[in-house]
Amino acid sequence: AFLIDRYEVTVDRYAQFLAATGEASAPEGWAAIPRGEHGAKPVANVDWHAADAYCRWVGRRLPTAAEWEKAARGADGRPYPWGAQSPTVALANVSNASRGVYEGLAAVGSHPDGRERVWCR
Repeated sequence: AFLIDRYEVTVDRYAQFLAATGEASAPEGWAAIPRGEHGAKPVANVDWHAADAYCRWVGRRLPTAAEWEKAARGADGRPYPWGAQSPTVALANVSNASRGVYEGLAAVGSHPDGRERVWCR
């Protein structure tokens, strides 16, 4: 049994972490991200070490590989949290990187149809 956050870390929340800790490992292009426009979107391009530091800052930890797999695929091993349907912009935060990392992303919590279907309890 384990708990995992339901939503991604937002740009605004990650900015609070960087400001509070003086963490030097900001994601590539961080200084150019307009916070007002993209603050509610999930932070992107964070490496494992920075994600681990963020988790420790909020008093948590990164999930193990097995925990992440179970959270992403459910106990029945489906391909995606919502089932077998391929990802779409209605189900997941799918970005067109040619427009910039944050341009194609939606705010955290914007994809209720892509939420997991009854999984680990």
